[in-house]
Formats: sequence, structure tokens, C-alpha cells
Amino acid sequence: MWFTENPWPGVVACGLLALGSFILYANAQRPRYLTAGIVFVLLAGLCYLVERSIETDGERAIAVIQAMASDFQQESPRTLDYVSQQSPDLRAQVATAMEMVDVDEDLRLTDFRVRVTNEGSRAQVHFRANATLKVQHIGSVGRQPARFEVTLAREQGDWKLFSVRRLHPIKDEQLDLMSQQSH
Repeated sequence: MWFTENPWPGVVACGLLALGSFILYANAQRPRYLTAGIVFVLLAGLCYLVERSIETDGERAIAVIQAMASDFQQESPRTLDYVSQQSPDLRAQVATAMEMVDVDEDLRLTDFRVRVTNEGSRAQVHFRANATLKVQHIGSVGRQPARFEVTLAREQGDWKLFSVRRLHPIKDEQLDLMSQQSH
């Protein structure tokens, strides 16, 4: 497990050390301060590259949700592959929703917060979704904000959707998953 979800803490720390080294070099004109500054600049770059190459469990969980949303938007049968076999009711709800709802190209998923629990076997992900929707027998219902809290379970090394809670976009109230109410 990696210690951070983004490269900036390490890059900023190395950058500050490099700046301090260059200031010392400017005052004392000692080559070792210049060398230290250059080393810290190189370390900042290395921190960035290493962090970008490591994918954490949280980043993998977000990637699964984004891929599932994309497949749902395209009405792909692969969408159900993201849902756990342990959750037959949820699989049925996802299949029904795919038949009832068309999601326009303006889908945005934002505000991801991930908490990996149970020794890495579960991930709770909170996120917001906004999209223009068309509902079967109703037509376009415009741009709809939504907020979700989902639980992913690790099954054979892959994250699978285990449970979904739909929340009010502003208040901390749970909404029915298939309800047309958004706010």
C-alpha cells in the first residue's frame, strides 16, 4: 500500500528543500548547496514519476466506478460484470435501470472519497454524478444531480459493486435508488 493518493506532498517537500539549498548557495557560494539543490529538484521529479506509476486500491476502486458508469452510459451488457454475483437484487436493479434510462454524453463523476476497509477487501466510495437523463415513457428530465455511496467488494482480485446508497445531492438523506426525485 502506498502512503499517498497524489504526488504533491513529496514534490512540494523536495521543492522546498531545493529552494532552501539554492538560497544557502546564493549566500555562501558553496558547491555542496548547489549540488543539494539539484539533487532535490531531481528527487521532486522522481517522486512525481514514482507516485504516478503506483495505483492504490482507492484509485482502482474509482477506476472501476468510472468504467462501470461509462459502460452503463453506452448500455453495454458488460455493465453487469461490475456487479457482484453476491448481490442479485442489485444486479436486477442495474439491468432494469439500463432499460429505463438513457444517460447523455454530459455525464460527470466528481468529488470522489474512498475508504478501503476490512484489510483491503472492501472499499466505500462516495461520489457525485451529474448528467442529462431520458427516462422511458417520460422523455428528457433534464440535468439531474445525484450523490452515491457505494460499497465495492474484492472478488478474485477485482473490485465488484456490492451495495449502493443513493443520497440527496445536498442533504444527508437517503433516496430510493430508482426514484425519479433528485432534489
